[in-house]
Amino acid sequence: MGVLKVSSLWFLLIMPLLLTSGVFAGTVRTEGCGDTFFSRTYKSLFCRKGPCREHCDNEGADGGYCIFFYLFVRCICNEKCSSK
Repeated sequence: MGVLKVSSLWFLLIMPLLLTSGVFAGTVRTEGCGDTFFSRTYKSLFCRKGPCREHCDNEGADGGYCIFFYLFVRCICNEKCSSK
């Protein structure tokens, strides 16, 4: 019974890392043609879609969206794709 309690506690501690495994050092790898990154200018405790997109556009990105990242909601910008 003690082993079950300890293993379930470890699972609860590791679960946030499993849910955000694609997020590392401020960069999220996507399957599209561009990367995504945290907005450098929009630093708010609670992210809102409109201001997030505006800040991402001003940073040279192709729009943005809000995600839940640990205890905060952060603005993620989509890097523009270069045409070949």
